[in-house]
Amino acid sequence: MSKNQAIIDYADMRDLDESDIKAARASWADTFIEKGYVPPLELLKRDFYVECAYCSKRIDRPNAAVMTEIQAFCTKECCDKHQGVGDELEEASDIALMLWPDAHIVATELVAGRMRVHFTFGQPERHAFWFSDADDVQVAPVDLEDWREFNKRMKALRAQR
Repeated sequence: MSKNQAIIDYADMRDLDESDIKAARASWADTFIEKGYVPPLELLKRDFYVECAYCSKRIDRPNAAVMTEIQAFCTKECCDKHQGVGDELEEASDIALMLWPDAHIVATELVAGRMRVHFTFGQPERHAFWFSDADDVQVAPVDLEDWREFNKRMKALRAQR
């Protein structure tokens, strides 16, 4: 990933302005290239912080957390909850496909303790995000009309079943 792409991704993830972010290459992290990730313990040793993989709480110290090779949890409770998430994620994905049979699931993930299904619809493909505990679907403003049409078609398809 390029420096500029890292800045863009981080700014987007944190809802920050790109001009407020400074990025520099961390050559020590090169040893983890083949793994595809830097273990959270390594980040904490170098005064970075990580976020709980379940609730997104900030973790500053390794002894204040439960660590795995690729994830950190702020408490044992969060770690235990995360272990049971796989089945819930699969269920959220199944529900999304029942609601929108022509959708293509891109990812199902836990975001701040909530199940989120990322899927595409239509041609050309449009991206949508649905939290399984909410009635609304998030799409880009430019895709709203396509979404309304797709959703209307999916409701009619469900009614035929």
